[in-house]
Amino acid sequence: MIIRQAEIGKEGMITYTKQLVDLCGSQGATYSYGEIKQAFQFLDNDYDDKLSAIDLQAISKNYGLKLSPEDIDGMITEANRDGTGLITLQEFIEVMQRTPLFN
Repeated sequence: MIIRQAEIGKEGMITYTKQLVDLCGSQGATYSYGEIKQAFQFLDNDYDDKLSAIDLQAISKNYGLKLSPEDIDGMITEANRDGTGLITLQEFIEVMQRTPLFN
């Protein structure tokens, strides 16, 4: 994967939105609210309606993404707005709305 400088966040980590775009394979495809909700539920390994570092680590491992703990922390920091350290469905949707993936 080639990473442009604009895709790297303030701390030098690949941004959460960049990872989402890569995960969803955006080659012009867009997704509806229902599809985004399904993606969130797929990522939520423990079915607690929140995405944690453990959920993202599992996805990283299962799909060979090779995300470092720092990358995962950066993704959570970028998406988490309520300070819990967990990503809610609403926060996930807000991040997705900032990508070209949401229609």
